[in-house]
Amino acid sequence: HSQKVQMYLNFMSEAIGKEMEAGNLRKLPIEQIIPTISGLLFSPYLIDPVLSEYWSHDESKREEFFTGNIRNAKLLIKTLLTPVNEEKF
Repeated sequence: HSQKVQMYLNFMSEAIGKEMEAGNLRKLPIEQIIPTISGLLFSPYLIDPVLSEYWSHDESKREEFFTGNIRNAKLLIKTLLTPVNEEKF
């Protein structure tokens, strides 16, 4: 019920909707896009303590993971949002 959250969601919905209508983004429900992107961006940081234990607190492995994760998240978001020829599917 936060006014700031609602304003953010309205802004995102409007901006993404315009880009979809212009053909610049794949037409997907906004209620699917926002959680998917948020999950890609925030989940690794939420499980960081578990990963840190897994790597025995080796900071170099953590840094390597997060660097790779940023690259992969960008690729996945781009793939998710890039318009496709639906006839191919």
